[in-house]
Amino acid sequence: MQRDAAFASERVNHPGVYGPFTIAEFNSIPLDYSVLDTCLPWPIASVAHPPGQPVPPDPVFTSAPVLVLSGTLDSLTPARQGAEAAALFANAPQILVANSFHVTALDEQDNCASVIVRNFVKDLDPGDTACAAPIAEVRTVPKFANHARQLDPAIPSAGNRGTLKDLRVSATAALTAGDALAR
Repeated sequence: MQRDAAFASERVNHPGVYGPFTIAEFNSIPLDYSVLDTCLPWPIASVAHPPGQPVPPDPVFTSAPVLVLSGTLDSLTPARQGAEAAALFANAPQILVANSFHVTALDEQDNCASVIVRNFVKDLDPGDTACAAPIAEVRTVPKFANHARQLDPAIPSAGNRGTLKDLRVSATAALTAGDALAR
C-alpha cells in the first residue's frame, strides 16, 4: 500500500523519474521484485540501515580516470543518474550505450561496450566510442500469445482475399520469424 502511494506521488511530482520509461511502464516491468520490496517499509527508516547522505558534504573524489557506461534503457540506474555520478569525478566521461540495459558490457551482441571497457582498462581511455550510438533497437513483440487468434491480424494489401484467420496466422508467422532472427 505504501509502495502504491509512493508510485502515485511520483507520477504527479516526478513523471520522468524512470525515464525513458513512464512510471506505469516501470511498474509493469517484470523485474526481480525483491528490488522493489526494499522500499516497502518506507518512509520508516530501518534500524539496520539508517538514512544518511549518500555522499558526504564536500567530498574529494579521485582525479584518476573513471568510466561511466550508461545504457539508454537502464531502468535501475537511468542515464541521468549515470551523469550525476560522472559529474562527481574530474575525469569521468559518461558514454551512453544506445538501446542497452543495466549491464552494457556483458553478453552484448554488438561487441561495443566490452571493447570500450577493455580499451579503458588497458589505456585509461575508452578510445573510439562511436559504436555506442548506432546499436540496434531492442526488438519486441506486441504481446506474448499462445494462439494466433490472440494477435491482431496482418494488414491486407488491396485485393487480398485471405480470411481473418489467414491474416492472424500470417501475422503470427511474421512475428515468430522476426523473433527467431532477432535471437
